[in-house]
Amino acid sequence: MGRFRSVLFAAVALTVGLWFAVGLWLAPGLGGSVAVADVAGRWNVHGPSGGTVGEVEVGPDGTVWAGTGGAGVFASRDGGLSWQRRGGGLPTDVIVQGIAVSRSSASRVYLATYAHGAFRSDDAGATWHQIYRDSGVSDVAVDPTDPNIVYIATGTANYKSTDAGVTWTQLTIPNQTFFSSGVLEIAPSDPDVIYATDEPHLLRSDDAGATWHSTNTNTTFVEDIAVHPTDPMTVYAATFFDKVQKSTDGGVTWTTGTGLPDVFAYTVEIDRSQPTTVYAGTARGGYVYRSVDAGATWQPYRVGGATGVVKHIASAPASVVYAGMAYHGVFRSGDRGATWGLRTGGLVGSDVRALVSVPTSPSTVYAGTYGDGVHRSTNGGGSWSRRGLAGRVVNDLAVHRSLPLTVYAATDRGVYKTTDGGLTWRLTTSGFPGVNGIAVAPSNSAVVYAVNWGGMIKSVDAGRTWQRLSVPAEGGYWSVAVHPTRSGTVWVGDRLLSGNTVLRTTDGGRTWRFAAACPENYGPLDLTVDVRQPWVVYAGCEGYGVYRSLDSGATWRKITPAAIRTVTEVVVDPADSRRLYLGTYDGGDGVSGVYRSIDRGATWTRFSTGMTTTWTHSLAITSTSSALHAGTTSYGLDGGGGGVFTYRLK
Repeated sequence: MGRFRSVLFAAVALTVGLWFAVGLWLAPGLGGSVAVADVAGRWNVHGPSGGTVGEVEVGPDGTVWAGTGGAGVFASRDGGLSWQRRGGGLPTDVIVQGIAVSRSSASRVYLATYAHGAFRSDDAGATWHQIYRDSGVSDVAVDPTDPNIVYIATGTANYKSTDAGVTWTQLTIPNQTFFSSGVLEIAPSDPDVIYATDEPHLLRSDDAGATWHSTNTNTTFVEDIAVHPTDPMTVYAATFFDKVQKSTDGGVTWTTGTGLPDVFAYTVEIDRSQPTTVYAGTARGGYVYRSVDAGATWQPYRVGGATGVVKHIASAPASVVYAGMAYHGVFRSGDRGATWGLRTGGLVGSDVRALVSVPTSPSTVYAGTYGDGVHRSTNGGGSWSRRGLAGRVVNDLAVHRSLPLTVYAATDRGVYKTTDGGLTWRLTTSGFPGVNGIAVAPSNSAVVYAVNWGGMIKSVDAGRTWQRLSVPAEGGYWSVAVHPTRSGTVWVGDRLLSGNTVLRTTDGGRTWRFAAACPENYGPLDLTVDVRQPWVVYAGCEGYGVYRSLDSGATWRKITPAAIRTVTEVVVDPADSRRLYLGTYDGGDGVSGVYRSIDRGATWTRFSTGMTTTWTHSLAITSTSSALHAGTTSYGLDGGGGGVFTYRLK
């Protein structure tokens, strides 16, 4: 079993005069109220496809199952050509850590999830029932001869059920108070033989979990186990520190083959119809390793154009193999791993870190992902296509105000620019990696600003050359925003600056002023300027909601209640400054998703009905205010999410 071990430009005339009449703004220092219930909405998701798939399994009827890092579980009945989300009864934001399909009843499927326990489906995923809820479950295994006998590994203990999860019995080891596994595997030919991790050891039971004994190995951090289809004593272990090991005597002795890189091994799988062929996925991104001599020697094979690591492998009949990848979804091979093709149609689990809607073409949206580059939709989010930068982490996007094919991407490597809508990209920076934020001046598209953790750069010739600005702070720059009519007025969010978390310049970066928006060390993840009233600036804070300035950033007041915690993006409706939208996520007692205010932040309503993944990392509204796009991510897992959700506002 595989496991998971993370610009809006609008040509709007400025409103003359200030809105400081009594009643138009919240009183200083007061946070708005929030309604808990969702507003009925029309959220839909159609891509981008891909994302991290940490678990892939093939049922006895040929159905392929894929467990994602934040969008739940998907199934394909045509070899991965098309996928459908199978989520009835599952909560939102599900990270799947294990899938077990009954060999004796293909419609019986079990799920192990990161934070929501274990689930059972009796109808091939149409509906799900929670069968264990006390904690996250790291793995699940089902008896190959009896669909009602199931084992789970939790963070605190291992359990067995003989009634499909209605009741559970804890598995124990004499004189040991703690027995909890990360990985469980049942021998296909003998369901009494079970292998389970008990770090740093690998244990074996020969009596269906009643008793356990240690195998003769100190192999640490076993990530995956594969047992021979006809010999329960032949077992392979994928480990973090000792590559892939093999035992032919139930773990008494172990050997390691040659040809594997000296890196972590994440997964191992035995070919169902030809068990001398074995597959492995390691920390070497973009490659599957194959052995045709039962693990004695290994050879690497390129997985299409993938750059992420292989998280899990599943064998199917007729030389077919599936690989669940970090960032890219699922690949399929029809020749035992020699060649691979991407199979992600409808499998929407991408981690979308950045969104930008093109002002002059409201139906065109660009999405920047973690690990899978840039995607584009030209029909308002109805469908998506890959537009380059595969393998890059895209943290932010900015688009030219009048040239819809000119886009800048802030990435882990630097600032890239395309002038043909993503067909080709050029790295425009040197020695400036890890770019967190980028902004094009709305009033002068030749002026571009970018920030990374250690500094800030500026271009006055549309990215052809850059100059480093002297910013008087400690570093930790994360977000940047530019005044809609003055290209030299810029706000920068700082997550390290003591006491002052927002820097402001009115002369293009020659001099700076400081202000306190978000609390110290929890600086703005996003800064947004109201294009209709550019003296109004919003800061989305890590853990502390939204702060607003009514004087161009000189002073700030919080406008959100405690329930709204980490705010990743603030959007102001370009046609109506009273309407605000927030993208949020939270690992504590807050509620993730999109929030809306129709009274400038006096009150807030959760606006997420229909979003199966609610952790929102990015937002974009069209220049016509006709649609809102939400890019989603997953807590604790880079590369996993739920794609882009679109809400039709008009």
